[in-house]
Amino acid sequence: MALQQLVTRDSRCFVVKGWIWRLAKPSLSQNEKPVLISELMCFQRAVKTAERNGDVQAETAALRYVEAVKHALGERGAVRWTNGDVHLNRHPSHVDRLATFEAHVGSRGAS
Repeated sequence: MALQQLVTRDSRCFVVKGWIWRLAKPSLSQNEKPVLISELMCFQRAVKTAERNGDVQAETAALRYVEAVKHALGERGAVRWTNGDVHLNRHPSHVDRLATFEAHVGSRGAS
């Protein structure tokens, strides 16, 4: 069964466990995106390993790589749109923000 996620009509963001997250840049090629996602997962595992081992230096370095890959994916950093639309990345999708987000939601898409 495919995971159902709430995606905005403009395909900029989606909701997971009540949090709004920015999707990857649509301009990434079919070759670039999987490589970046693989790198991201590798560095995220490195963060968890460093945390378990109490290695603060390794954790800090891995977190820097995670941040760099998220920027490369377009999930962090400056927004890609210039029309003034609200930017709710990494915000909870409840209370007042939910109303704003739902106003932009077009469909549920399989991922």
